[in-house]
Amino acid sequence: MSDALRRINLQEQLGGAIPFPGIPGHVGPLNIFHAGPGFSAPVFDLALWNRYRSARDVANASKATSLSTREEVILLVVSQYIGTLRAMATVEASQSRVDLAQALYDQAADLQKEGVGTGIDTLRANVELQNEKQALLVAQTDRDSSLFGLSRLLNLDPRQEITLGDSLSFFDTPQPDVNASLDEALGARQEWKALDSQVKAAEHDKRAALDLRLPTLHADGSWAYEGTRLNNGIPVYSYEASFDLPLFTGGRTHAEIVRSRPAIESAE
Repeated sequence: MSDALRRINLQEQLGGAIPFPGIPGHVGPLNIFHAGPGFSAPVFDLALWNRYRSARDVANASKATSLSTREEVILLVVSQYIGTLRAMATVEASQSRVDLAQALYDQAADLQKEGVGTGIDTLRANVELQNEKQALLVAQTDRDSSLFGLSRLLNLDPRQEITLGDSLSFFDTPQPDVNASLDEALGARQEWKALDSQVKAAEHDKRAALDLRLPTLHADGSWAYEGTRLNNGIPVYSYEASFDLPLFTGGRTHAEIVRSRPAIESAE
């Protein structure tokens, strides 16, 4: 809808002709009221249709990439969590070996005091004890590093203490069917879906480039209530169809086709 006030220069509309006697040099001002719907739609345009399909595949690829990134983040967190559990189990095992080495050292020292044991046995037990303590320090450092990495992945405060609620336990892992796993991966993995959508989008871009050589049919129209005022208007309408035939677009079409080929090869 629009409401406009216009004043027309007749001499300019007549291409600068000499004014006619008795005819004013201008018309207006005129108040023009215009309201109504209009439409513009392609009737036959294969290039536009293939571009639409390409854009749809690009959107699907972006969605699949987003889900793939989310799965990668989950995989990283789960892997870090399991690695932290393993590091904590290593600390417990090292602590057990330290306790055992300490008991053996105390026994060797007691035997030496009683005159039953020798100094070499006590020295050997002490060396073993110090080695186990060193291994315990290394295991504790690995545990703290794993906890820090887990806090970084979870976006937590590094000073915040993390307590894991699970513990590692052994269970028999069944042997999977490789062929079934591959089929399931090809049908469910989001990164594969993203790549497949990218290939389809590139192929549709190539088809759209090929279809630039074809003619197109376009329809336009409008219906409106028009007049100098709101109460004296009449219905007016305009409908038209255009048929476009490309004649001198071979260079651009060839360039579009050549540009689409590397995209297909890269995606494949």
